[in-house]
Amino acid sequence: MNIYLATDGDDANLGTLESPIATMEEAKKRVRKISAGEVNVVIRGGVYEVTQTIMFTVADGGNADKKVTYMAYEDEVPIFSSAKAVGGWILAENLEGLPACAVGKVYKAGFPDGVDEVLTLFDGNESLERCHSEMVQQERMEYQRMDSLNIAAYEDKSLLRKVKFEGDFLQARENMEDVELRFMPVPWTMNLLPVAAVGDGVALLAIEATTPVGAKPDGMRVENDISYMNREGFFCTNSKKREIYYFGDPAGMDIKVPTVQCYFLIYGDTDYEGAEDTPVRNLHFKGLEFAFGKRDTTAAGYKGWGIQHDWEMFDKTNSLIRFRGAEECSLTECYIHSTSATAIRLDLHCQKIVIKNNLLDGIGNMGILLCGYGPGTKDVNCNNIIANNLITRCGEEIWHGHAIFVWQSGSNLISHNKIHHSARKGIGLCGVRVTILKHPEHTFDEASKTIRWAEIEKTFVAADDELDSYLPYLHARNNVVEFNEVYKVLEKIGDGSAINVSGAGDGNIIRNNFVHHISTYLSSSVMRTDDWQRGTIMENNVIYKTNISGITRKNFNHIRNNFIIDANCKNGYIRFASYPGEKACYGSDIVGNIIYDSGDEMQVFGKGYLVSDGASLPEHCNLENNVIFCKSGSVKEHFEENNEINSKNVDPIFKDIVHHDFSFAAKIEGINQIDVSVMGLTAEYPDRLRALEYAGEMDDEYDRGKDESKKQYNWW
Repeated sequence: MNIYLATDGDDANLGTLESPIATMEEAKKRVRKISAGEVNVVIRGGVYEVTQTIMFTVADGGNADKKVTYMAYEDEVPIFSSAKAVGGWILAENLEGLPACAVGKVYKAGFPDGVDEVLTLFDGNESLERCHSEMVQQERMEYQRMDSLNIAAYEDKSLLRKVKFEGDFLQARENMEDVELRFMPVPWTMNLLPVAAVGDGVALLAIEATTPVGAKPDGMRVENDISYMNREGFFCTNSKKREIYYFGDPAGMDIKVPTVQCYFLIYGDTDYEGAEDTPVRNLHFKGLEFAFGKRDTTAAGYKGWGIQHDWEMFDKTNSLIRFRGAEECSLTECYIHSTSATAIRLDLHCQKIVIKNNLLDGIGNMGILLCGYGPGTKDVNCNNIIANNLITRCGEEIWHGHAIFVWQSGSNLISHNKIHHSARKGIGLCGVRVTILKHPEHTFDEASKTIRWAEIEKTFVAADDELDSYLPYLHARNNVVEFNEVYKVLEKIGDGSAINVSGAGDGNIIRNNFVHHISTYLSSSVMRTDDWQRGTIMENNVIYKTNISGITRKNFNHIRNNFIIDANCKNGYIRFASYPGEKACYGSDIVGNIIYDSGDEMQVFGKGYLVSDGASLPEHCNLENNVIFCKSGSVKEHFEENNEINSKNVDPIFKDIVHHDFSFAAKIEGINQIDVSVMGLTAEYPDRLRALEYAGEMDDEYDRGKDESKKQYNWW
């Protein structure tokens, strides 16, 4: 049965094609009355204004006998948007604090009706740039540290709000609550927090930072301070006066402000403390467009509720589409773009959810987040499929945003996605690191409040290696990440990898992925098994043209049949590291790989950040059947220093590297061919969405670590 909905409909209508209804609420009422069969809410093209979150409960879903789909009508595009137009621009006069270069060039407009906060603006589908200072270095702070670099002593809590600066970098304003500091207290996490007060070279933040601002300083800047309104195209706001300022003439522009964070919330009945969840079932969304979501802000009291490194918040309604307690649902062929926050979340109890054939572009933070329960025995976020999605320009507002982030969620298939031009990681699999699980008394560290301590206490079995003791509670296990294409990621902040596995549990497989053209100098490697990570297999991947190492390996994880071609030739194609407290766990495979450099020098193995007696080095691994070749240089030294078994110094003679054909004519014993043409999007991907793909720049100039003037990965 079809129920038709249109922008010119009326909820008193029949709901037919000729007599459509007008609202999603009316559609839900009618769907509930139908007990069985295929129920399609067919939505005509046009813009549907979202003024508040639309919630779908268990009653709005289907069951074994009923399938509910909200879908676009034929070739039309229904667009869900919370954007409100900004109009009535006039030339601003006598703006206090405005720099001389902007006088007579700044226009102002009032906040739209009903809007009390303006954090981001868009012109058409592109975000406008909020005025900001240049990036300056913070002063490093000394304090008692956890391994996460968070404070270890509660008497140091004041450091989480204290920022030191020099000169007139930050000045007191009448609308101080509008001014924010963007800073990286550590190279892998960005904070964007409001300023409460300023004086004598010290600023007091309104919200505590992830770690003390100078933990491992990597720059900060002031935003939304009118004294930095010094560039055409900048905007600034004053919530006290309810005014927006724009440097330049906005005539002919389509300026608008997002007003709602979450548009669709699929919300089952969740038994947080127990096991009696009742998920929404058999509810599907197809061919819809979602745009202009409101940016999330950090709330007071968030400490301990941030998932790894506070990259996102646990169990929070801050994405355009959110599944929380759902099974056998899907989101397919949708276009999500120009949003200031996270695009899609799968939270707590989410199973057999399919996110497929979608286009995500211009996303404020995370593209797709799978966020299960914190460590404990309740493990119900699993068996989901994230496949054949095109994801680009993630982390546009919150720079540590990943394209796909899996936290405490297992047995998922992440396949055939194309990810590019994003601020941070392409794909991350993470959990809670053991160093945090060891300290239940420390409720201030990342994710500490998500941990189900009572469940762990009842079931904990001590092992010689602490990691073995806690592996049962790390649920991001047995994920398969395969046939994805990733390039031009890690573009904005340091540390991390294009595909990264950290504290995630065992059994994860990273295979048949093509990762190429990584231009950053600020990260360790293209792929990495990071702290407290064991039992990961990386195989049949191709890594090509990067300014960072190919693979970083810690602990017992295998590297098999990968091709690493023209990666950083100074830091090591394969980089060996360890983490604090790592126990000796030897015998990993580094087998059947091709390590190839088209230049005149290369370092095959690199070593860095060796901070434990249990660090696993090349001599502790199975080095076998590898091909190691430098086209214009010698690798004799490598073979002299390492006990490679049946490995060879031969040219594999790739067919056509430039055009990404890495096949070789002659058989090489112990190494399988890899075909990257089958990686990335499949032919099934919708042509309509493919035509909207952001192209971005694709320069081919990579010095692969030879230029000493370039900033290298040296955070540790």
